[in-house]
Amino acid sequence: MISTYSSNNFSIWWTSPLLDDLKEEPVIIKEGETEQNRVLLWGVFGVVVGVIVAAGVMFRGFERRVFSEVPSPFREEE
Repeated sequence: MISTYSSNNFSIWWTSPLLDDLKEEPVIIKEGETEQNRVLLWGVFGVVVGVIVAAGVMFRGFERRVFSEVPSPFREEE
């Protein structure tokens, strides 16, 4: 049994001492720039959506306070 973990920072390759055939090499899959770019774009998208939602919640309370003080456009006669 061979366990392999590889990333940009470090890699681990452990070979079980119980194996008879030690000629097997680990398969190292490197992360590409496209995966990092995709993660960056998802992060930016998440921040933009968060700002839009937060602004909507903030302005909803602001609108209620401002519009509740607006007088009626029609005159009230007693």
